[in-house]
Amino acid sequence: MVPESLYHHLMDSLFMQRWLLILLQLGILVLVLRMPMVQGWLKAGYYQASEAVSSISRWSETRMLDDLKDDLMGWSSTLRPYQQEYLDGVLKDRDSINRFHQTFCMSADKNPYLKGASLAFLCMQLEKTELLNTH
Repeated sequence: MVPESLYHHLMDSLFMQRWLLILLQLGILVLVLRMPMVQGWLKAGYYQASEAVSSISRWSETRMLDDLKDDLMGWSSTLRPYQQEYLDGVLKDRDSINRFHQTFCMSADKNPYLKGASLAFLCMQLEKTELLNTH
């Protein structure tokens, strides 16, 4: 049988060896992670993840824009070609819709392309969507 003091000494020694091994592994990990090649991989992974999140949010916006365009298709076919072209520019993205809504629906600014019932209808349709910043 091993004397108790020797047993404690061995256990303390094993404990210290484990801590030294853990510290050594952490040191190696830090050195590896600071290598330029590994930094390049980490940056590439970060950019890929960032792009994936961004594309998911763009996909949602694109889907809402497509739904709005589908809802307006019958009405927009009654517009003149120059009005339809203008409407396509307004419905290009969320920012364009918000600028249009702020300028022509929320204030009394006159729109040179859409007037009266046409303007009121478009404003009403825009307010039904989740594309406006007010939602």
